[in-house]
Amino acid sequence: MKWFISTSLLLSLITVGLPASSYAATDGCPQNWNIDASQYPNSELESVKVTLGRNIVVTESTEYSPKDNSWVKMPFYNSRYFPWIDQLPQRKIVKVEVKDCPARSFIFPVQANSALPLQDISAAEWAEKNPTKFRNFKAAEEWVASIATYKEFIIKTSQRFNNGKSNGFEKLNIDVRYPNPGYVLLIFNQECGTELITPTVFRLKQGTKCQLGIGTEGVVFERFEIQNGNLNSSVVCVKGKTQKTVKGTNPKCPKGYKVKT
Repeated sequence: MKWFISTSLLLSLITVGLPASSYAATDGCPQNWNIDASQYPNSELESVKVTLGRNIVVTESTEYSPKDNSWVKMPFYNSRYFPWIDQLPQRKIVKVEVKDCPARSFIFPVQANSALPLQDISAAEWAEKNPTKFRNFKAAEEWVASIATYKEFIIKTSQRFNNGKSNGFEKLNIDVRYPNPGYVLLIFNQECGTELITPTVFRLKQGTKCQLGIGTEGVVFERFEIQNGNLNSSVVCVKGKTQKTVKGTNPKCPKGYKVKT
């Protein structure tokens, strides 16, 4: 009788009381794994990383979908310079490499960030509300003045570019981080592009109207718009035997020249 009770209790523990293996979905090589692709962060992946230790390498990247169900790799700077990116559909690409196994990538849809709207506030008001950010009142005043200088620099750079005075460059490049720290350039419209040619230099798409701003985390100090002219628009001008090409958004021949026909 005692033997029967002990056996029954043991069977109950095996079938009911004891949990199933935590790694059943990740047995063998990644090709055979059956993990829940709707869950991110993924607890099964986290568990197998602990189990395999140095025998597993996991690398992650993020993609976003701008339109037409296409996917683009998320730039590392995402919402720091481009607030609109975080509102688009996103997914995580998780590449798993296990020793002595072929690599496999898993795709997890993720929720786009529901970032709070940026607050518009003047630089002077923000500096007044954050006095500990500055050494003294003079440093705060210089910081506020530098924002206006940065805005003027961007506008004049685009105007020179559109007037054909681009020093030989065919694309408009703008430094998104002014030498004075504490703020960056914000690009608000997707049509303007997302190309950084260096960690801090942004290249605008040709022929686009860019809605820009200058701000810091969660706030915008200045909003303005520039037109990035298309230098592919050009006319050939002649004056006697002299010929020159004029480029710009609305190219016109200099005085004394006429358009070559």
